[in-house]
Amino acid sequence: MCEISPVRLIGSVTKSRVYFCHARWKGRRRRCIKCNYRMLYYFKKDQRYGCKHCRYKFNDFTGTYI
Repeated sequence: MCEISPVRLIGSVTKSRVYFCHARWKGRRRRCIKCNYRMLYYFKKDQRYGCKHCRYKFNDFTGTYI
């Protein structure tokens, strides 16, 4: 991941979200944070994911300090 100045991240919500999502998932496919299952569905309305196995709902920043 390339170094980005904090000033550029503060100036744009989209850029900061993309940066931190990439840092969280490290370019890999998203998995359920509760059961580690790969098959997820996406809720566009509130930008969350749902696990098809355990039905747990989470977003990109659930369980982080970001």
